[in-house]
Amino acid sequence: MKYLENTVGCRSVIAGLLVFVGIALSACQSRPSPETHYYLLQASNHEVGRGIVEIAEVKMPAYLQAANLMMAVSDLEIRPAQYHLWSEPLQEGVRRVLEAELVGQLKYVDKDVLPIRIDLEVELFHVTQSGDVLLKGGWRLQGEDGQGHLFSIKTGLEGNGYAEAARGHVRALELLAKAIAADL
Repeated sequence: MKYLENTVGCRSVIAGLLVFVGIALSACQSRPSPETHYYLLQASNHEVGRGIVEIAEVKMPAYLQAANLMMAVSDLEIRPAQYHLWSEPLQEGVRRVLEAELVGQLKYVDKDVLPIRIDLEVELFHVTQSGDVLLKGGWRLQGEDGQGHLFSIKTGLEGNGYAEAARGHVRALELLAKAIAADL
């Protein structure tokens, strides 16, 4: 009889422990996961100018082909932002914004040289430790022999946060469009 009483007591303790573990595990699972934010590069120039300029090719290093916004945490280390992503491949956003900004810059270009086709190679495009957006690379006109043109653009952020970092990326592309237009 004592054996049965001990068995029933052990079963009660085990059942109580199982209930406690179940509640503890469900509490861990009920913690809300961080919200994911998506950012779109938006050109400030919305003029239609198809056929005036085309960014034919955009080459980027592997780290920029991820969906995450990239942040430099040291002079040698770049980390992806965990819950802050581009809403489209960065290459497509860069192409779209740069084309739109160049259309605004090249309104009065000689019609005999149209369309202008540009190949772009981006080496760096991220937020630096000091709070700037760094855009570095090169471009050349399609069909033009030679090295092309190198660029290194750094633009400060006007505020804090990832949305401001996305705006800083657009400002860097606007500055690149002005530099390209000046060289054409």
